[in-house]
Amino acid sequence: MERDHLLAAVDAAFVVTGADTPPWPDPWPDRDVPDAAYSVVSDPAKWRYAGARAAAWSATLVELGLAVRADADPASLRQRPGIHVDAASWLRPTRPGCEPLLVRGIEAIDGLATCVELGLGDPAEGYLETDCQCDACDWGSASLAEMIDDAFVDVVLGDVVVLVHGGARAVCRPRQETGFGWTRGQPRHPDFETSSADAAAVLSGRPVSTDYDRIVRSRPWAVNP
Repeated sequence: MERDHLLAAVDAAFVVTGADTPPWPDPWPDRDVPDAAYSVVSDPAKWRYAGARAAAWSATLVELGLAVRADADPASLRQRPGIHVDAASWLRPTRPGCEPLLVRGIEAIDGLATCVELGLGDPAEGYLETDCQCDACDWGSASLAEMIDDAFVDVVLGDVVVLVHGGARAVCRPRQETGFGWTRGQPRHPDFETSSADAAAVLSGRPVSTDYDRIVRSRPWAVNP
């Protein structure tokens, strides 16, 4: 399964799931953002684009026979303070030995989430949270779609490693430098270089340098012919 094949199928599904979530350009192409744009969300509904894109991915992975979708009970999942999960579903790969993906929809408007979180493994370890929705942090819908697409692609193609240590999680995506680093919780140890090296070791089957509480890694959901 190739990235281009996946994205073409998702684009086709998005014609349906995103029928009423129009795209928008980057409002700050030169990033000259006024102070007044911070902490203001002038159009919350437009962020339903994120929920529609995630829905297109779920539909595509099921349609391609790569996963089976099942609703998850939000009340049974680990919650974060101040976050309201409206819906959650599991995408369980049909290929044996692959970790499932939890898709959480947050702050829904008219049935579509305005924020999406992805978790890898069962129980799920936090992997992706879509960006802040304030006007200042708005990079346009194309950037939002790319963020969501990259996250799903990395899981399906088998490029994600989550290292859990001391209450913190390092989400490591070796294809993208920005995917490395510790998120949530303390202590933040080991450092960036160590987590990066250990993620690479996990993917290559070599020993890691730290005694992690848990290691979750994705494996390809399909085998290329």
